[in-house]
Amino acid sequence: MVIGCPPGYEPKDDALEWARARAQATGGSCTVTHDPVEAARGADALYTDVWASMGQESETEARKQVFRPYQVNAALFAQAKPDAAFLHCLPAHRGEEVTDEAIDSPRSAVFQEAENRLHAQKAILHELMKNRRRGQSMRPLLGSWIWRQSVGAGGGGRQLAHPSRREGHHRRAASSTRAAPQRRSSSSTARAIAWW
Repeated sequence: MVIGCPPGYEPKDDALEWARARAQATGGSCTVTHDPVEAARGADALYTDVWASMGQESETEARKQVFRPYQVNAALFAQAKPDAAFLHCLPAHRGEEVTDEAIDSPRSAVFQEAENRLHAQKAILHELMKNRRRGQSMRPLLGSWIWRQSVGAGGGGRQLAHPSRREGHHRRAASSTRAAPQRRSSSSTARAIAWW
C-alpha cells in the first residue's frame, strides 16, 4: 500500500506502525510519499476521500490548496494500472478530490463499494440486535452516546432513546414476531436503522 499525502497530513505514527507490522507479516509493504504521481504509479486501485471531514469545516479552504495536487483526475488515474479501480467512500465532492471523468469512469467502483458497506453495516446491526434478543444489553457494545442523542433540525429537539427504554416495546416485538423468528431479525434491524 502506498499512501500519498501532503507534508503534515501523514497518518498517525501508531497507525503506520500497525500497518507496517501487518504488511511485513503478510509479505506486503506500507509506504508514505508526498508525491501523488509516485503514489499512483502502477496502483491496482486509487482510493481518496474528502479533503475536509466533519469537524474540519474551518480548514476547508486551506486544505483545498494543500490537497489540490492529490486530486484524482485523468492524468493521475493514468499513472495507475490500465485496469485499476477508483474507490471513494462517498459522498464525493466532484471537482475537489475527484473529477467527473474519474468517478464516472467505467473503472469506478464507488457504488459497488457503497453497497458493500450497506451489507457490512446490516451485519453489524444484526449481530448487535441478536445480542439484545438474548437478553444482553447493547449499551456496552455501542457506548452511551448512541443511547441518547439530540435529533437535528426538524426533530423538535426531542431525544432519541433505545427502544428498550420505550414503554411497551418488548410486548409489541414479542407479539408481532412470535410466529416467525426469522422475521423478528429483519424487523429488529429495520427498527434499529430508523432509530439511529
